[in-house]
Amino acid sequence: MRDRLSFYKNEYKLLYGINNIFKNSLGPKGKYYIIKYFGRYLIMYETKTLLYFLFNKSTYYTHILHEILIHAEEFQDGVKYILVVITEILKQINNRQIFYNSKIKIKLLTILKLILKFVSKASFLRSRNLDIKNLYNQKKFIRMLSRSDIIDFSRDFLSIVSTLIYDYYAKSIDTNHLKSINIINLRIDKSTKFYILNGMIYKNVIKSYRKFLNNTKIAYIKQTNSTFRSSTLRYKEKHVFSKLLMEEKIMYIDLMKIFQNNSINCLLIYKTISDTLLKFFEKHEIIILQPSNVHILTSILSLIKAKSLQTFSENFEILVGVARCIFSRRIVDNNYTVIKQYEYLSNKKCMLVNFSNKGFYMMFKIMFFKLLSILTIARYKTRLIIAGGLLEIGIIRYFLNINYKNKNNDNLLLILLDSFAVIPFELCGDTILSRNKFIRKNNCKDCWLNYSHYNMVKNLLEIFFIKWHSLKTIFLILSRFLHVN
Repeated sequence: MRDRLSFYKNEYKLLYGINNIFKNSLGPKGKYYIIKYFGRYLIMYETKTLLYFLFNKSTYYTHILHEILIHAEEFQDGVKYILVVITEILKQINNRQIFYNSKIKIKLLTILKLILKFVSKASFLRSRNLDIKNLYNQKKFIRMLSRSDIIDFSRDFLSIVSTLIYDYYAKSIDTNHLKSINIINLRIDKSTKFYILNGMIYKNVIKSYRKFLNNTKIAYIKQTNSTFRSSTLRYKEKHVFSKLLMEEKIMYIDLMKIFQNNSINCLLIYKTISDTLLKFFEKHEIIILQPSNVHILTSILSLIKAKSLQTFSENFEILVGVARCIFSRRIVDNNYTVIKQYEYLSNKKCMLVNFSNKGFYMMFKIMFFKLLSILTIARYKTRLIIAGGLLEIGIIRYFLNINYKNKNNDNLLLILLDSFAVIPFELCGDTILSRNKFIRKNNCKDCWLNYSHYNMVKNLLEIFFIKWHSLKTIFLILSRFLHVN
């Protein structure tokens, strides 16, 4: 009798929590909604929509929400993931009338068991022969990621996170140096773009915050003995000093004649230059472009196809190439973050991300780190799928539409998953890897967002443990649901 009373009390609490989903929103257009059950839970608008669907379509709704909230209390994550999969399965149940067909009911339970097996055991399957484009009707949501597919994945992820992710690490710009930093976009031709990160166009050369230059001839001066001195000459003997200055001015005049005769309107340098030379270039409206490191400098020279120019001078050699246009943008906001590349990658993609507030910036760093953790696995495995529950939906649809006659369910699962590199087996179980073992297996580098190896392993384990336990919750809910009905 007491158990029955306690059950009704919990049922009342649960229904009270359901009603408060819609009453306690943070305004009519608020992003978050509150459930009052085991406390206060904030849910996103999409999650609220899924709950609303279940509330109208399923008589088993209170039991589903009860299991989901228990899961949320224990793991604090994975609620939307569970709702996405369960909603899709309930749609399949309604469409196929599973209540009246025991064979389909058994089939669905078998599929759920196979999905659990997919997470726990099918971990080192590698193959590129199987075509699974028709696995899910809306296949644009399924991200098949290999080493060559990371760029394509980055473009798709751009619309979601509003930034480019391509194996970068995030770093804040020191606000003290904001006034002297520019982001220079160098377009070589119609198909090639080149971003010079932390490069700068000298302030006294450009008069406005933005500079756009078409059909640019870029010159790089090599082997200059005294041309590019950043410091002023200081000699005790006045005649030696004046003689050197005269030689330097003659050299500058010769240099400017070469620039005018060859229609050169941009100078590429790596080190700082003297003030006198800077005035010469400013007078003749020549842009001075300074990349942030040597690798970018060499990459620019190769992209513009720089060739040596005959100058009849022993002091310097000039390399000249052509670019379609140069665009410079000044940084004036404190809430900008630079996404820098790793040294071992090509210097072709860089991006500047603007954050409206610090809270969003911190949230981005956490999301960014988790994504990099997944990309680490993608680098060492053949393929990886990031689908947020849609992969499981694809598997369910796939298995519901195929014929089981004379086929082994386990073999079908292996064939389906043979095109993926799934989560490493060690990260799926309940055992926690030691720090050294994880580093040895994955060859991780301690340079991402200043996170230690311990934090990286911890975050990876959290991601996959939540996925594993979320699938267990899904299986628990639907197995009870099917047995009850």
